[in-house]
Amino acid sequence: MLTLLEDILQENAKFIQETGIDYSQLDSAASKYPRRNLAIVTCMDTRLTGFLEPALGINRGDAKIIRFR
Repeated sequence: MLTLLEDILQENAKFIQETGIDYSQLDSAASKYPRRNLAIVTCMDTRLTGFLEPALGINRGDAKIIRFR
């Protein structure tokens, strides 16, 4: 039986093989300073993950997303 961490690492390895996208290269252009000088304060609701930026018309790196509970 796999531990939770082993299961997560195995799924991550499968994701990397299946997508073929080097996400480290995509994120390397993202600075700690947002390109659009924008900060968004929002809740930590996991339902926002994946559509918050597109819903606001921004891309990763355009704004700092500050999540709180």
